[in-house]
Amino acid sequence: AEYMGGELINILESYGRQRERERIDEERVRTERARDIESQVSDRRHKEIESLKDTKRELQQYQYDEKERQRLIQLEKTNRERNQYEPARFGRKGRYAWTDDQ
Repeated sequence: AEYMGGELINILESYGRQRERERIDEERVRTERARDIESQVSDRRHKEIESLKDTKRELQQYQYDEKERQRLIQLEKTNRERNQYEPARFGRKGRYAWTDDQ
C-alpha cells in the first residue's frame, strides 16, 4: 500500500508540474498576443499621425498657394487700373501698347 501511495504522490506531482507548465505556456501566449495587439495599435496610430501630418502639410501648401494666387490677382488688378489711368503718359493704347501689336 505504501508503494501505491508513493506512486500516487508521484503521479499527482507530475500532473501538478504538467498543469503548471501548461499555465505558464498559456500565460506566455496571452502576453505575446497582447504585445502583438499593442504593436498593431501603435503602428496604426503612427500611420494615422503621419497621415495627419501629410494632410496638414497639404493644407498649408494650399493656403500658401491660395494667398499667392490672391496676391497675383490683386497685382493684375492694380496693373490694369494703373494702365487704365495712365494712357496719356504712354500714348493712346496705354503702357502695354506693344503687346497689342504682336
